[in-house]
Amino acid sequence: MEKGLLKKDLEDLKAIREKLVIPLREDEVSLKYSQGGLLDIELGLQTLVLNECLPISSGSTQSFFEALKLTSDPLYDHYFELRQIEQIARILSMEVDPKISPSKSFLGSAAKILSTEPEALYHKIRDQMKMAHQKLLKIDPVYLIDSKSKK
Repeated sequence: MEKGLLKKDLEDLKAIREKLVIPLREDEVSLKYSQGGLLDIELGLQTLVLNECLPISSGSTQSFFEALKLTSDPLYDHYFELRQIEQIARILSMEVDPKISPSKSFLGSAAKILSTEPEALYHKIRDQMKMAHQKLLKIDPVYLIDSKSKK
């Protein structure tokens, strides 16, 4: 039996991702739903684990990183830093999916908690999300359908 997802499986997963993940905007980002955000990374890791038929110890994102041997990858650090910022933003904003933008008042408080300036924090988040999305474009089978999938 050959391992890996079929092209149809990957196309279905891509369609799901396209409905859930939104393009990264200049003026505002969703820590959860923007490209390179939490959901994009989680879906990418899940697809990689399924495609490689890797055993996992639990359904946690941590176990997916471990199974894929990505705990030394910058994507790992970015994911957990983004998760920390999301938790802080949720507490400060009282929003389920806080949007981060330079004009949000809670960004200043979050920046203080993280010992940085609001604008620096915003740009760091955006830059890391861009990096994460670029990494996913190179490793996630959903983005590699045409060149590597089975028929």
